[in-house]
Amino acid sequence: MWIFIGGMIRSGSTLEYDIAIELAVKYLGGITLGYQEVAELDSLLRKDGELIPAPEVPTVVKTHVCTPDIQSILKGDSGAKAFYTYRDLRDVTVSAKRQFKLSFEDIRRKKWIESSIVDYFLWTGCSGVEVTSYVDLIGDRERAVSKIAEHLGIEISGDEVSRIAEKFSPEQQRLRQPDEEAEGKDGSLELHPGHVGKGAVGAWKKDLPEEEVKELEQRFGGWMKERGFELSDAGDLCSYDSFLEEMLREQSSASRLHEQVVREKEAELKRVYASVDELVMENELLQQSPLKRFWQSLGVKKSG
Repeated sequence: MWIFIGGMIRSGSTLEYDIAIELAVKYLGGITLGYQEVAELDSLLRKDGELIPAPEVPTVVKTHVCTPDIQSILKGDSGAKAFYTYRDLRDVTVSAKRQFKLSFEDIRRKKWIESSIVDYFLWTGCSGVEVTSYVDLIGDRERAVSKIAEHLGIEISGDEVSRIAEKFSPEQQRLRQPDEEAEGKDGSLELHPGHVGKGAVGAWKKDLPEEEVKELEQRFGGWMKERGFELSDAGDLCSYDSFLEEMLREQSSASRLHEQVVREKEAELKRVYASVDELVMENELLQQSPLKRFWQSLGVKKSG
């Protein structure tokens, strides 16, 4: 069984991942493959161009992007499970600027917010997905643990719920994350240096400049308002339908391009393997005695 941990960037998906692997490993005998980039997911979920059968051992994978393969798996009948977290886009922006040391212009140029909304609809449009807001996830960790366990079909006691909730409290997570000067991450829990910050709900009110708040609300206020996030500006809101359609077109185009690149790489690898096999055969032939090569050239099997 596949267990996918999705979520917007900076929305608590790592916390959900850590809780999920704690439960899956202990109660289901599961394993984790950690965080996987989109390109890595192709080789992980496919073999010879076809989706591989669901693993017998529950296997946890963390990723932000809901790829076409993940969509196919979740919409199929393999029993796959997924978890998805989302957050106020203004707080996502504040947290991303801090964690990745980016400017607002960087985030705008990378289209991280647009991509996050596209993936929100892709993840939540699949079956078998437990959707949780950042507010609920950090506001009541014990309830979050119970929901994750229930979605995985695991029955646990109240004491165990409390133990896991305390184990992955912000204070404990900060102790586990690497120092700011360190490179890389804690591979087992997917914690980067500085990964767990203050995590305050509504931090944008203090940390986000007014003009950035205004732009985010004008562009994405419709999405935020529909999900219960209070807006500071009651002015006109842009419909996100148009840019959503644009992003989906871009994603579809990028997906087709990626599939073409993968096919070209597979074809190149086959050519390389064929050349290697040919070289091996030639080397073996050269190591044989002249008489044996002569008989083989005539199609006659002779020893010596």
